[in-house]
Amino acid sequence: MHSLLKSCARLSLALLSLTLLGSCGATQPQGQPSATAASNQAAASRPTTQPTTTQAAEDKAKKEKEEARKARERQRKLAKLERNLETARLNLAKAKLAAGHAELQFKESATKAENDLEVARTKLQNFLDVTLPNRIARAELGLQGTEDGFTETREELEQLELMYSEEQFADQTKEIVIERARRRLERTQRDVELRREEFRNLIEVTLPLEEWELELTVQERERAVAQLRRGRETAAVEQQVAIISAELEVTRIEQEIADVREEITEAEQKAGETRAAEKTPATKDAAP
Repeated sequence: MHSLLKSCARLSLALLSLTLLGSCGATQPQGQPSATAASNQAAASRPTTQPTTTQAAEDKAKKEKEEARKARERQRKLAKLERNLETARLNLAKAKLAAGHAELQFKESATKAENDLEVARTKLQNFLDVTLPNRIARAELGLQGTEDGFTETREELEQLELMYSEEQFADQTKEIVIERARRRLERTQRDVELRREEFRNLIEVTLPLEEWELELTVQERERAVAQLRRGRETAAVEQQVAIISAELEVTRIEQEIADVREEITEAEQKAGETRAAEKTPATKDAAP
């Protein structure tokens, strides 16, 4: 009897369980998915790993290619700047050599110009102190001698005329001697006139003209020296400007080279940090 009651109790519990399960399935909301459907939906909505990995690899390859291109451009720019720097340094050396050469040329030209000026001044001074008075004295002496000769010739003619007037000579002989003396006197008189004209021309024209030419030569030499000095000052300024410009160009290129090298260093450091960051997640994933 007791066993029969236990069997009935177990049967009642089983029926109750079946009833409860059936009621739960019947009362479930229509929009609520089942556990299996939810699992399938979650699996369908999860992104696939393969396409994502491929896109990341392509992006990484493009980025590495772009970085390599930029690195090559920086290297080419650095090489070009280094060549330009060498050229700029040669231009600076050339400007300095040109300045030194111009200085030597100026000293030589200045020495020659100053010597020419000194020679011209010496000639002028010698003309005024020696040549001018000597030539005037010689001209006066020559003129005085000619005038004395004229006087003597005239006196001789007078003596002949007086002598022949007192003596009895043939008329023909007397006329020949007196006529010769008269012709000589006329030539002497003409010589005196020419000497006087030459002396006047010497004093009034020739000597002043020679003095003026010497003075002009001195002035020309003085202008040449002054012009040479002014030209040297202008050339010195231009050469100094050229040297400063060449130095500035060298400095500018050196600064650009320093900037490019700094860019290269920063890019290499950044690339190293990127590679280190890419290796770190792989290490962490591999650790478990």
